[in-house]
Amino acid sequence: MKRFIILYIFITFYSFLNADTIIVSGDVSGIWSADTVNVIGDLTIPDGEALTIDPGTYIEFQGHYKFNVQGQILAVGNEQDNIYFTAINHDEGWHGIRFDNTPATNDSSKIFYCHFEYGKATGEEPEDKLGGALYLNSFSKVHIAYSTFYNNFAGAGAGIYCCYNSSPLIEFNDISYNTAGDENPGGGWGCGISMYYSSSPVIRNNRICNNFAYGAVGISCIFNSSPIIINNIISNNYGIDTGGILINGSNPIIVNNLISENQVEYMCGGISCVNSSALIANNTISNNESIYGGGLALGDSNITLINNNIWGNIAAVGSQIYLPNLNTNPNFYYCNIQGGINAFGGEGAAGFNGDYENCIDSDPLFWATGEFPYSLLDDSSCVNTGTPDTTGLNLPEFDLAENLRIFGGRIDMGAYENQNVVVSTDVNLIPLITKLNQNYPNPFNPSTTISFELNTEITEITEIVVLNLKGQKVKTLVNEILPAGEHSVIWNGRDSNGNRVSSGIYFYKLNAGKFVRTKKMILLK
Repeated sequence: MKRFIILYIFITFYSFLNADTIIVSGDVSGIWSADTVNVIGDLTIPDGEALTIDPGTYIEFQGHYKFNVQGQILAVGNEQDNIYFTAINHDEGWHGIRFDNTPATNDSSKIFYCHFEYGKATGEEPEDKLGGALYLNSFSKVHIAYSTFYNNFAGAGAGIYCCYNSSPLIEFNDISYNTAGDENPGGGWGCGISMYYSSSPVIRNNRICNNFAYGAVGISCIFNSSPIIINNIISNNYGIDTGGILINGSNPIIVNNLISENQVEYMCGGISCVNSSALIANNTISNNESIYGGGLALGDSNITLINNNIWGNIAAVGSQIYLPNLNTNPNFYYCNIQGGINAFGGEGAAGFNGDYENCIDSDPLFWATGEFPYSLLDDSSCVNTGTPDTTGLNLPEFDLAENLRIFGGRIDMGAYENQNVVVSTDVNLIPLITKLNQNYPNPFNPSTTISFELNTEITEITEIVVLNLKGQKVKTLVNEILPAGEHSVIWNGRDSNGNRVSSGIYFYKLNAGKFVRTKKMILLK
């Protein structure tokens, strides 16, 4: 009898009822409600069965064991009590949760508020090297949300790997400090999230940051995959090839993402497209660094880019846009691109004949501080200058700062929507916003120039007045109906009666329809 009990522990399920710790291996189902679950062998949830894991459960793998799901897993924690999946030996790790040809007859699995660490995809078979924390093969009925993926490793997809028609919903996760691949050529595609062979997940509202890969780092989309990638922050990743999103032979929709401050040693810090078709709309792609294509590298592809803010990227060839050959002519509409067409790099730049319509080359005036440093200041030329027709862009309701995505009559360029500037909804607006510039010089003596721009002809009177520190009117500089465009006026330091005013701080205020702005200036004598 004693020998039978020992054998039973190691090949099937054994638990200490009503204890704080249970020990498991083999086939599992039912409910895990203990504080700690020690895993001492490979696990399988059989087809047609379900396992529920209570919030706050700590699951520790005592060796490099797989957690195979052929049925349904409901690992649903909460904000206060996450479910932890970890390994006792961090170097050895555990072999992740694996949905490998799970029958679609099972109900959907849910993975909410879980923490995955030290998942390590290693083994003799090629598929064993894919998917550090989560591996999905030919199965889509999984919802992955509000979870963290730290310190996981795989040949590809250190966080999440999807292949062969696997299209889960992946949202509100933090995927950071993971590693993909090794020094062998071609290793490490898609450290954060990787999808292959007709896999088309919805990937939205995730943070994919501070990962490392020998190939693509943030997200990879390869071989006829068509994901929707929306409202994600992909930043501060480091690798050899493509810091943000790699697209190869696929057709994704990439909308309203911040792709920033990624560094790679070779090709493209932002988005790289090869043999693909893609819609790339309302993304902020900024301060990425590589050798070829700091912002985007577009080769042999059919790409449409609308409302993007592509600025501050660095590369030896094509800092913002790299066109490696003559077979790619992407179309740009309502984008802000530093340097414009003249700054495109690569063999395809000289022969570029794609559309380039309503684009601007203007400092976007990012906040550059706070929780949302890539938000736009009120004076940014990217405010309310996106396309007047957003049909078919798959825009989210809210931007990355939880502002309404369209505000003030027209969408902004980039991934953030300014909530202060309001303009007309006239679809014929020229690509200027109504704005008030800082006076120059400032401080000044005896006179200074105040310039401003009107996005369209305003039927009401446009007024600029000078105010003192008490808010009292010193002089009216402009009081008339003006056409659209750039305007300027000089203040000579005199009041309405022609008398010189004393030194000090003054304000100038622009009233133009619904647009009202005030700025400070200093008169020194």
